[in-house]
Amino acid sequence: MLARAFVLYAAEWWQRDYDGRHWAWEPLLGSIGWGGVHYPDLYGPVRRAWSWWNVDLVRLPTSIRYLGTFACQGGLPLALVGHGRKSVTQYLRAVLKHTVAYRQFVDDPIDLARDQEHLLRPPTLRRDYVFRLAADLIEAVLDLQDDTQDDEDPINTLDQTRPDWRRTMPLDLEDGLARDLLTGLLREAGRERTSTAGDFRVERFLRRTGVGWRLGARVRLPALISAEVLARQLEVRTDDLPPRLQACTAGESTRVVGLYAARSEDFLLVRDTREPTELWDTAAASEIRLRFRAGDPIGETVLPYRGGALGGLPWAFRIGDDYEFAGEGSVANRSPELRVLVPDGCVPDRGEPITEPLASGAEGIAQGADAQVRVLGRPLWKVSERTAIETESGHCVIAPSSGQATEEEYRLFGRRFHGLESAWPLFRGPPKLRLARAEQPARAVPADEVGWRQAGGDWQTHPTGPGLWQVRLCVPASFGILDAPGFFQSNSTAPSSPVPI
Repeated sequence: MLARAFVLYAAEWWQRDYDGRHWAWEPLLGSIGWGGVHYPDLYGPVRRAWSWWNVDLVRLPTSIRYLGTFACQGGLPLALVGHGRKSVTQYLRAVLKHTVAYRQFVDDPIDLARDQEHLLRPPTLRRDYVFRLAADLIEAVLDLQDDTQDDEDPINTLDQTRPDWRRTMPLDLEDGLARDLLTGLLREAGRERTSTAGDFRVERFLRRTGVGWRLGARVRLPALISAEVLARQLEVRTDDLPPRLQACTAGESTRVVGLYAARSEDFLLVRDTREPTELWDTAAASEIRLRFRAGDPIGETVLPYRGGALGGLPWAFRIGDDYEFAGEGSVANRSPELRVLVPDGCVPDRGEPITEPLASGAEGIAQGADAQVRVLGRPLWKVSERTAIETESGHCVIAPSSGQATEEEYRLFGRRFHGLESAWPLFRGPPKLRLARAEQPARAVPADEVGWRQAGGDWQTHPTGPGLWQVRLCVPASFGILDAPGFFQSNSTAPSSPVPI
């Protein structure tokens, strides 16, 4: 009975009191006066308690994560979304945008949350169960967003339309900060899905049309923009804005792309101009600027987001109805396959050229011959694995999702013995860390790349005696530190039961 209450308290403690410090048993046990308890003695009671509550423990290939289970059951720590702790909120917003863009390509949303881990502060939060909480929260937000569009109080709306919706949220919504966080994410999700809010932007794409492949660009305008923001964009005073404004492309061939009308302190995009304007080929690759007019030009021209001209590096596009522009130069993208327009004369080291049959009746061409597709003089390639391209402007790497993932596994090798109560592998003497990659033999990781420590201790180059040790892989500084999963218990005399720390 005590253990059943303890696991519920531990989950609640994570949500209410965890503040990003080193994730260990000691703060949790100290909060209830159990500082003298040897925490491995709790593994059995905790397993049985969670089983009684019908909760599956978090498991990794070589271990059970007891603290991770508390975290997943507790939900997002409220102390990390409080005043002065903006990093987690920024991280969640980044995961939301990333998920909207790439969820169609990725089966496990946790992978998308892990992609943004560099934004998490402090680094102690970069753990699988934190990624799971973030993924669960964002998936719930996207599921609920359709029911809360444009609502002033989305939480109250959900209480009326979905009485049981709170059960899906890994947040304590009795807390005001948690409510504010969720409200902000719901509104952000609406903006990301409709692409009608925010500043002016350009979206480039590749399309196969009836006359061949073409590069296109859409000019997207916000449906509503405040007078203050618009004045700042045009570098004029708010009082100098007329009641109606035409938005046009700047340059020699001017096109009207929208009409704005003043409404209170905002400017509203007139209804019949909301379809995005599309530019093609050379115009789509060139710099795209907007000029605002009311008869005469008003203020300065505006360079929309991603409106700069495309340059001499490869242009990558992710697959879809339209092949949306993913980036220029070196690109890592979650799409399983990319289309790449390569500078003329450059040849990717991997990939497949896209070809199409030549027009019938072409002189001097064999019947059934194909020609490589070219757009604006650039050959088009299909890339489904990591590919290098040497250009006059530099070395570029194109990495779709299949080219980013490397199947590899780290294992501890040594003289094993077994303890039925232990959640970790046990060894007689220090084991070695080995790396196994797909289709390659396993190799020992050099000793100077492996770190060891006992609970609460400092990292050192090798284990110095019997006990419970944590192992980590120390990769080059530019890539940070990766904790290898699993602990081990070492004893040179090979006892029949684990040796306490």
